[in-house]
Amino acid sequence: MYVHIDIIRLILLKLKVEALIRCQCVCKEWRSIIQDPDFKLSYPGPRRVLAAASGGTLTFTSITTSSLHTKTLFHVSENRSSLDTFPPIYRWLSGVWCSCNGLVLFSVGKHILLWNPSTRCCTKVLELPHLSNTFPDDVVSGLCYLSSTGDYKAVLLFRFGGNRTAMVASLKNKEWRKVPFPYDPYSARDGVNFHDTLHWRVNGSRNIAFPWRCKKVIYFQAESDEFKELPTPELHGWKSAILGLGIMDGCLCMVHEGEERGEKKVLVMKEYGVKKSWVCQFVISASAFASELFSFEHSYITLYSSKCNTKVLICNCFCFYGSWEILVYDVKNNKTDNYFSQESEHPHAAAICSYVQSFVSPHEFIWRDDQHKLTENDSVLRFILERFNI
Repeated sequence: MYVHIDIIRLILLKLKVEALIRCQCVCKEWRSIIQDPDFKLSYPGPRRVLAAASGGTLTFTSITTSSLHTKTLFHVSENRSSLDTFPPIYRWLSGVWCSCNGLVLFSVGKHILLWNPSTRCCTKVLELPHLSNTFPDDVVSGLCYLSSTGDYKAVLLFRFGGNRTAMVASLKNKEWRKVPFPYDPYSARDGVNFHDTLHWRVNGSRNIAFPWRCKKVIYFQAESDEFKELPTPELHGWKSAILGLGIMDGCLCMVHEGEERGEKKVLVMKEYGVKKSWVCQFVISASAFASELFSFEHSYITLYSSKCNTKVLICNCFCFYGSWEILVYDVKNNKTDNYFSQESEHPHAAAICSYVQSFVSPHEFIWRDDQHKLTENDSVLRFILERFNI
C-alpha cells in the first residue's frame, strides 16, 4: 500500500528524536525528508531545561518541562586521573550559555562550541580570546537564527568596563563585529530565546543604587544587527522591576514586582509585540517562595510552564555563588517545592538555559583552524568534544 509523502512527513514530525534518528536508516526517501532543513526547523520537539554546575564534578542535567523528567547528560569527576593535567573543572565554563532551535552555545576558555544535547553532536564554531580571562557573570549572551540565510548569530555583551557595545558574529563567516548597545551594560540580564530571537531584560538608564532593577525588555534584530525595545507595561516607582523572563503556553512572559514588595505577578504577552496584550496570568504570593528567591541581584530567573499550565518551573541560577535550583510552583494550590538543586564549591560555576529537542546538526558551522597549537585549554576542549559527541 502506497502512503503519500505528505502523510509520512506528518507522521515523522510526531516521533521522538531518538526514533527519527533510527528512521533515517529505513530508506533514502525517509532520510531525505528528515534531513530537509525545513523539516528540521518544523519539528516540534518538547522543551527542556539544561543546567550545568561544576565544582568537584562537572554535571550537565536536562529536565523536561512538561513531565518534569530529569536526565543526566554528562558527568565527570575532577578526581579522575585523566584530568590531572587539566585546569580545575570550575574554570571550564564561561558566561556564553544560550540556545536556539535546539542548539546550545557554550564556551571553554576562548573556544565557543555549538552542541545539540538531543543528538549528542558538538563542534567548535567560534573563537574569542577575551573570554579566557572573563568570569561567567561578566558576560550576557544570546543566539538567534536568520531564516533568510539559514545562519545563526552569536551575541556577547561584556557587562563591565563601561563599553556600550556588543560583540556579534555569524557562525558561517566567523567574523566578530561591534554593535552599539544603547543601554546600561551592567544592568543587562540573561533572558530567553523566543521566536528565534534573544530577549534580555535591562535597566533603561544607569541606576547606581539598584542597577539590577530591570524595567525594560529588549530584543536583538539579527537582520539589521540592532537592539530594539519590546513594548511592556509601564513600571512606576523605583522598587518596581522585571525579575525574570520565560515562556508559557507558547507566549513570552515575565515576572513583575510592583512598588509594594511581596506578591509577584506573572504577565504573559498574548500577542507578540503588542503592548496591550500583556495580561496577568497568575500571582505568586510571598508565602509561596523563599524570601531571597526573587531579590538577589546576581540571580537569573526564567519560567517555563508544564503540561496544561498547572505547574510552572522557576529556574533560578545564582551565578556569583555557583549554585542553581529548579522550583516547581503549583498554580492551583499556590505552593512552591524545590524540585532540583546543586551547589558548587567555587564561584562562577553554574548556568541554566532552555532548549527544544531537535536534530539540527551543528557541524555545518564547524571551525577550521589551519594553525592549531596545543595548549592547556585545547586539551580540555578535546576532552569535552570526545564526550559530548556520540
